[in-house]
Amino acid sequence: MLFRKTGTFLSGCLLLLGSMQLHADINGMVQYHSAVRTDTDSCSTTDCEIPFSELRGQVKAEKSWRDSQHSFTANIELIHDFVFDETDLNAREIYWDWAGDATQLRTGRQMITWGTGDMLFINDIFAKDWNAYFGGMPMDFLKLPTDAIKFDWYPGATTIETVIARFDADHAPEAQRFDVQMPQMPSPIFFQTPDDQPDELEYAAKVSRNFSGWDVSGYASRSYWRSPAYHPNDSGTLVSYPRLNTVGASATGQIQNGVFNLEAGYYHSPEDSAGSNPFIQNSQSRLLTGYSRQVWTDATLGVQFYVERMENYSIYLATVPTAAAAKEEWNRVATVRFTQFFLHQTLTFNLFSYWGLSDSDRFLQSTVRYAFNDHLWGEIGTNIFSGNQQGMFGAFDRNDNIYLTLRFAY
Repeated sequence: MLFRKTGTFLSGCLLLLGSMQLHADINGMVQYHSAVRTDTDSCSTTDCEIPFSELRGQVKAEKSWRDSQHSFTANIELIHDFVFDETDLNAREIYWDWAGDATQLRTGRQMITWGTGDMLFINDIFAKDWNAYFGGMPMDFLKLPTDAIKFDWYPGATTIETVIARFDADHAPEAQRFDVQMPQMPSPIFFQTPDDQPDELEYAAKVSRNFSGWDVSGYASRSYWRSPAYHPNDSGTLVSYPRLNTVGASATGQIQNGVFNLEAGYYHSPEDSAGSNPFIQNSQSRLLTGYSRQVWTDATLGVQFYVERMENYSIYLATVPTAAAAKEEWNRVATVRFTQFFLHQTLTFNLFSYWGLSDSDRFLQSTVRYAFNDHLWGEIGTNIFSGNQQGMFGAFDRNDNIYLTLRFAY
């Protein structure tokens, strides 16, 4: 029944585009994804053994006009969730482009990615879908689309990007799919997205230029924390998204046949500048450095080190409730990624490990992907969480899973 629904939807979109005589470039994909939890003994969620099982179809159409100044892109997807027996129709991308001699304007729902980190984010302040990532979904679903107006200006060798956007929160792991222990937060409300999100616009800017082979960028934003703050009181728990201002910089270049990246940022929390409200995140300083290179034929190794310091830490300690687990002043993280290609690059083995040096937690993701041909690939992988439950990944210790993805692209 679902395959018939998806086929009807895809065929309908193609017929609609054809009837409109848009002569657009059309492509898309059909994808099945499923994840099975390996530990079900202590699981308390509704659907414990199989937290993810979905079929997703996408149709993407791109149309450019003869003057090449105007173009339109729409990426529509139909998703059926077998776990909850729900079907949704979403616009993953739908935007209009206008290009001038040294300018470009993009209006609508779009993907925006900034920064240099590999699964560690400083100046990429845009929303992410951690629910999909922890369930083993392909990496292109980690980023959430942004409803925005993006204006790019290219004066000489410099690129200036400005974004005016509607706020979207990160998609936190859902309580219906994950069994999570989080001592620092009031469970299970931590895994619910509040209905009352900020209705004010957020602003971001990026300036970048190449200097002697080094890509150097500066960033600034006026936004909100993507994760909610919880304020317990006598009548319950109030949920809000506090204001956040950020500034930062990054540099990427080649060193010793490898790629080196350095990124820094300052997160200012204007609603708690003094650090006296333990329910709003304090201001932070963040620093990331990474290096990757080919270690032998068709094999790449990348390492990163990340450090984050909480401002006004002594004030935070004096005000944090005794029943809550206090955070550390310094948060240190190291990651390692290893990628190896086989069989003329049709078979890919990828290993990503995250080590919370301050929180003493760990995350290991391993994947094997095989491309059967130019249109069809399949991937199997594992997500393994362990360590201190106060850490981001240690809190997911009961949610180790094995996943399978099959994708046909046309």
